Amino acid sequence: MFLAPFFLIAAGVGAAIPLILHMMQKRKRVQVPFPTLRFLQLAQKQSSRRVRIENLLLWLIRTLAMALLGMAFAMPILRRQGFAWLGKSSRDVAIVIDASYSMGYTTGRDTVWIRSIDAAKAIITGLGENDRFCIYLARELADPIIAEPVGDKKMGLKLLDGIELGTGTSQLAPAVTAAVTALRKDARGRDLELHILTDNQALPWESFNERVVGGGTAAWDPQILGDHIGVFVTLLGVSAPENTGPSSVELLPPIIRPGSPAQVSVSLTHSGQGSQTTATLFIDGEPSASRQLGTGAPEDTSAGFVLPPLTVGVHEARIETPADNLPVDDVFHFLIRVEKQRPSLIVGSPEDTLFVRTALRTAAGRDGAAPKLVAPAQLAGEPLDPYACVILCNALPLTGQAIGALEDFVRRGRMLLIFPGMQAAISDYASWTCLPGKPATINDVPLALRRSNLSWDQPRHPMARALRNGDTLPPLTVRYSLTWKDLHPETKSLMSMGSGRPFLLDRAFGAGHVLLFAISADRSWSDFPLSPFFLPMLVQGIDYGSGLGSKDPFYWAGAPLPLEGLVPHNATSVSVMDPHHHRVPVSGTTQDGRTRLSVNELTEPGVYTISSSESRTGEKAFAINLRRNESDLTVIPTNSLGKHLGIDDISIAADLATLERLIMDHRVGRAYGEQLLWIAFILVIIEFILANVLLRKSADATKHA
Repeated sequence: MFLAPFFLIAAGVGAAIPLILHMMQKRKRVQVPFPTLRFLQLAQKQSSRRVRIENLLLWLIRTLAMALLGMAFAMPILRRQGFAWLGKSSRDVAIVIDASYSMGYTTGRDTVWIRSIDAAKAIITGLGENDRFCIYLARELADPIIAEPVGDKKMGLKLLDGIELGTGTSQLAPAVTAAVTALRKDARGRDLELHILTDNQALPWESFNERVVGGGTAAWDPQILGDHIGVFVTLLGVSAPENTGPSSVELLPPIIRPGSPAQVSVSLTHSGQGSQTTATLFIDGEPSASRQLGTGAPEDTSAGFVLPPLTVGVHEARIETPADNLPVDDVFHFLIRVEKQRPSLIVGSPEDTLFVRTALRTAAGRDGAAPKLVAPAQLAGEPLDPYACVILCNALPLTGQAIGALEDFVRRGRMLLIFPGMQAAISDYASWTCLPGKPATINDVPLALRRSNLSWDQPRHPMARALRNGDTLPPLTVRYSLTWKDLHPETKSLMSMGSGRPFLLDRAFGAGHVLLFAISADRSWSDFPLSPFFLPMLVQGIDYGSGLGSKDPFYWAGAPLPLEGLVPHNATSVSVMDPHHHRVPVSGTTQDGRTRLSVNELTEPGVYTISSSESRTGEKAFAINLRRNESDLTVIPTNSLGKHLGIDDISIAADLATLERLIMDHRVGRAYGEQLLWIAFILVIIEFILANVLLRKSADATKHA
């Protein structure tokens, strides 16, 4: 194929000129006045043969140079692949655009996202009349904008203008798989092209190496590309991106009490060369403290801020770092909740609860959270919401209504401590569903085994970390203990009393926990209530239970968020507003006769408020942040792209101009006019040198003659 075939005529005419000139050229004879003519005739014959060969070589060089010069102006085109070897053919094009928030990186006046949209528009604009295209966004799942190839370029350009950059991460493999599958549905001999528009980030390419990609689809299969599809990868980011931002926060302790010391620990993530940055803590919109930090790639940097005295309530807080080229991750939102210590509810007779009440009253002197005592018969009518923990001391059997209220209390994120006693039969435990295990017997411990040493089975448990000092726990004398025939799969034995006999069991139930002791809370079963370990262990159990009710300071965007624990459990209507005061849809599902509310479309970072039938005014309920894996801007080596895709022939561009040239080479074919001009130029030089050498020889021969 030639872009200017008219010049082929000029090539033919030019090739004929040397032939005509050679035919018109007269051979010069050298006159030698020698009498011995036979020797001259022999020399003339040999010289004539050599001259003819030299002239033929000059003619071939001149003819080839003129022909190449004409063909160069005719611009010959050679296609590398496709079904139309001599020209263009109809084609289907799939465009996959990375829509993760790292594409918001600023490069000059534009962002990488704007460059990607412009590149997609250029691809569509350059399509022929019979060409078709489809568009897919690479988010966590494949997001089809145009799912099947169409030929309406105006519609495609309009849709591209309306696409918004995402706030989550991206996986290229699911989007590429969906796009190529759409291309191959109705190819019918058409040329196929795949365009991947992304930044230089390595993260989205990892999905090609995973066994299962987004949405639970099968792993990437390179065979889907086949042999007749052109693959273009355009990396529109920068080669050495710089980015710093807060990646997470942790409140210590998780529940903050008035007047108690507390701090917030902040983690920062950094990409690029090490530098200095500033992290600033804002509370209720006002700056509270700042820290100068040094960053070093690729490790995170941590900083701690001591919180100032805060009043009881919910405080809006955020960590900010200076603005950079990726501003979306420069702010991290969270909530600080300051709560009074909730009291505990003790259920049992005054005799059975004596040691527990004494221990908790001693501990309550610090914050005034005095426990309340009720009889087992009164439990069904007692509201449980004001309490952080309920302690049963030989309180069984209980009514079904009381058991249901206690299990709902635990399910909503509270603590239930159970001390057995002689009043309860083994059958009284059968109707419970939240117990760590079903008791088998009340064991009368043999005299030889009554002296036991306690030991931690879960040394990393929150209770163990607070109580364990590295010393051996005090020995106990145990007369009676519960034994279990089977334990729930989620049950953990926190403590044992020798020979593997469980002393304290822990089971997570809903958002709360149930602790079940093997001994009673009085002296009838053991001397544990007289041990110096009884008070700190009981207090730590209460604190552990109080911590269960704490709400996370923040949640990640994109994941469904259950509202259980964030709204009153008896609320009949709920309204959730995002940081811009737009209503967020609330969905509900019914399970076990209970309606569970959740919100699914949490994409905007910031603080959300909730209004309910129990609380009319909007209250700060939770903070949402973007997942920070996209903040890691580690650059992918271009020579590894083929390895990720599983193919060798990839066209890689770093800007729109290079992409357009590669597309031209692929669709129309590569023009070789410039190369032919260079060859013609080289031949002209060879002809000039050779002609001068021959002319010099002819002059020497004439001179000697």
